[in-house]
Amino acid sequence: WREGGQGNMCLEPDGCLWRKIDESVRNPGGVNGFMVAENTFSMPFIVYLARFILNTDERWILWWKQRQEALPPDMSALQVQKQLNNDLGKFSASVEYGLAQYAGRSGAKQLCEELIRAYGNKGPEAERQLALLFALQGGDKQASAAIERLVPASEVREAPAKREVAVKWQAIIRERTTLRFLTRTSLPPLLPVDMPLYRNSLGVYSLPVSVGATDFGLRAYAPVKRERRLSEGVYLAFAAAGVLGCAGTHVAVTPLDVVKTRLQAKPGR
Repeated sequence: WREGGQGNMCLEPDGCLWRKIDESVRNPGGVNGFMVAENTFSMPFIVYLARFILNTDERWILWWKQRQEALPPDMSALQVQKQLNNDLGKFSASVEYGLAQYAGRSGAKQLCEELIRAYGNKGPEAERQLALLFALQGGDKQASAAIERLVPASEVREAPAKREVAVKWQAIIRERTTLRFLTRTSLPPLLPVDMPLYRNSLGVYSLPVSVGATDFGLRAYAPVKRERRLSEGVYLAFAAAGVLGCAGTHVAVTPLDVVKTRLQAKPGR
């Protein structure tokens, strides 16, 4: 989702690709373009993908740390939590805007394959987190084949989960995703890697409990924004334009100004 799509894009020195938001892209409901992805992806999937990226991608880990370092030192712990939660919500909105190009069932499966290629080599924990992420996308848009590659069949259980198991994991999800885990030094928490996966008779995977739209945090209504940095070449172009513009102006106007001044100094001439 970082490397494709249309529109004006800018590759920053930190390796992150920033794209100009196309506000003309709208879905049938008239919602701004960065919300189009909700036609394909569930909100828990979108927000948890944002958490996964902030824990796995070095470029965006650095961005998160920069946000933490920018916090005023006199902020209380509660203020820090609220500010970082706001930053996490904006990052989730940016992720959602990027997901708009992966529309429909084929787009969802293409995204899963790209995520496996990008992050599947980061160890068993990353693979497990990807499987948990894909399980948040239910129905015919779920990448079931990708989950089968990531998780051994012996670790998959039959759905639905027993009530006591569901209650246990529901409490863990709520406890792990509270704001108190957003501090000046920590990354947004992920689900425990030992969380079991379940598969029903249709071959659809799921977590032991249903996840609500806001269980992993709120998605903001505006994405992360940054003023585009200008390269040395752009500043050189500005300088050249200034030199040419001023030179031409002075060549054309200065002689006339001299004549005008002399006429005003000696009106009789």
